[in-house]
Amino acid sequence: MITATTSEAKDFPHYQVQPASRENPRVVSAEDVEVFERNNPALRGIGAIMLEHGIWVLAEGSHAGGGEA
Repeated sequence: MITATTSEAKDFPHYQVQPASRENPRVVSAEDVEVFERNNPALRGIGAIMLEHGIWVLAEGSHAGGGEA
């Protein structure tokens, strides 16, 4: 579950998202992982590591392995 709070900084509302952890993993789809890695080429491959360590978990119905190698 992603825990978020709303705050006002200089009259601009924004969300503060709590970092993902094993105790509070981020539920992601396989597409989320692919898009994240495509938009952050320096972090290519991090999705598999985050999933392996339980920091991210795949949403029900989402299948791993359809992305770039």
